[in-house]
Amino acid sequence: MMMDLAEAGLLVDIDADVMTVTLNRPETRNSQTPQMWTAFAQICESVSLDVRFVVLRGVGEVFSSGLDRSLFNGSQAGQSLSMIAQQPEADIRAFIQNAQAGFACWRNIAPTTIAVVQGPAIGAGWQLAMSCDLVLAAPTATFSLRETRLGLVPDLGATGRLLRAVGYQRAFEVCASGRDVSAAEAERWGFVNQVCSNLDQSLAALLDGFRNIPEQAVSEVKRLLVAVEEGASSWTAEQDSQIRRLSDLLGSHDRNTH
Repeated sequence: MMMDLAEAGLLVDIDADVMTVTLNRPETRNSQTPQMWTAFAQICESVSLDVRFVVLRGVGEVFSSGLDRSLFNGSQAGQSLSMIAQQPEADIRAFIQNAQAGFACWRNIAPTTIAVVQGPAIGAGWQLAMSCDLVLAAPTATFSLRETRLGLVPDLGATGRLLRAVGYQRAFEVCASGRDVSAAEAERWGFVNQVCSNLDQSLAALLDGFRNIPEQAVSEVKRLLVAVEEGASSWTAEQDSQIRRLSDLLGSHDRNTH
């Protein structure tokens, strides 16, 4: 059963082929909780076939401030990191895996996912944006992984993507220092597709451009690239994807017939 999204701090709106998922916790600068991460996965599991684009946004001036600090004292739904840390290792691993599922899902659904980042994206905030297929950012947006400042490490998908994009030394510096990365720097590194002063206008133009491309081809390209990113042979993955495309476009046929 789908949880109460408003209780999880999320707003979901569907307009034609666009689903907008908005982090709606302005009182905590859109901080994230385990309940929200579970809701992410549920949203992805239940997305309608009519939806071609999923847009992730945050209310106010902050995309997301990352982990809700109440997890350190247990005031968030009775949970605390200290309580979790005292559980058996298998339970801790399951907790982290459940959290990761709320981030991995945005790459595993057919719709194109787009993060619209208007301000700071901190910790889990940046990792959420990294989970999307495309990122639009305001010139004043910043990105940072501050987990080490809390004595923790990034564990929601950031490390692999950073290493592949910028190499070990720069990934180490960003993860270890927790420093802010500007929108312009993130664009140079490949984590932002466009830095734009009018995010809504740029988003509308981006969606219109994609609507001119066959939807199933875009979804298949996404499936192909994710498979290669996760370690599949690009040669084999390309064969698999193209076979599916040819079958969908031209129909099944007897391969023994010449």
